[in-house]
Amino acid sequence: MKHFINIRLLYFVFMLSVMGVIFYFSHQDGEVSKEVSKQVVSNVEDAKHEIKKEEKAEAVEVKPEFHLMDIVYILLGIILSVTKLGIRNFAHIFLYWLLGIAVFLVLKDEKRISRKLCWGILVCLIYSIFDEVHQMLIPGRDFQIQDLLMDAVGYMVALGICHGLVKWKTRLVEGKRRIKTSNS
Repeated sequence: MKHFINIRLLYFVFMLSVMGVIFYFSHQDGEVSKEVSKQVVSNVEDAKHEIKKEEKAEAVEVKPEFHLMDIVYILLGIILSVTKLGIRNFAHIFLYWLLGIAVFLVLKDEKRISRKLCWGILVCLIYSIFDEVHQMLIPGRDFQIQDLLMDAVGYMVALGICHGLVKWKTRLVEGKRRIKTSNS
């Protein structure tokens, strides 16, 4: 029983941490938020240029320094260019995708999947609305319906993936049980 409580607490702390990160970014005034977005885009561009340097350097056997964050910015650049999303929309989708996973984990022990999904959607939707209302109080920020839609894409995809994985795991376990009982 103690192990169950510790895991559940860990999931709850993870959910609150994601909510805290969302609140942190939402609490930045409009100018700071724009600068952060510009910096991320600049880092993505720098990472692209670093790849081009590496390709040229390989031709002359010189290896440039390459960091983990370069890989993150490269992947972000690929995602942004393929999806044609702006950095802000991507940030909404990604952060609420994380929140959807965190909420699903907190609700993991709810037996009825329909109830788990309804509670998950409700928690994420309420937090998303809270986040947008909160932004109305921040200089240079306002309530955006588009942000609510991007948030919904994030948490709905996360909840859908989690639901699918649970169903897949359940079928796998049931299949193994059937094999054991038929062999006995």
